[in-house]
Amino acid sequence: MKREFLVKSLLAMLIIIAFPLNVYAHKMIIEPIGENKVRVHYEDKSFSSRTIVQVLDEEGHLLFEERLDEKGHFDFGDMKEAHLLVADDGIGHRGEWVVGEEKEAPFLNKWVTVAVVSLSFIVIAWFFYQRTRSRTDKKGR
Repeated sequence: MKREFLVKSLLAMLIIIAFPLNVYAHKMIIEPIGENKVRVHYEDKSFSSRTIVQVLDEEGHLLFEERLDEKGHFDFGDMKEAHLLVADDGIGHRGEWVVGEEKEAPFLNKWVTVAVVSLSFIVIAWFFYQRTRSRTDKKGR
């Protein structure tokens, strides 16, 4: 019974961890690559040619919109009114970038996050396994 609980817990964690990995590969990122030029790509560095980038002013009014070029780049020219870029690929991936804002590196990469979450599940499962074991030992005496 105890071994069966541990095996089921580990199997459940494996299923939870294995399937969401595909989602991480498609986070949309807007990366500044020069003066008034950005590269829009997914986390795996690929891009979609159907992505449309909108340029908005500070009040949120649309200044113009255009598709990415063949390299995944978008040039919004010397528009001084440009405040926010919004990229949307039309199938649910969306990224935003405030013009002039530095992109911060993520605190943890996805593999470290997966490892920490996995370890947390293992510790929780071990805690409940030990608690159940000690209760059954007390009842058995």
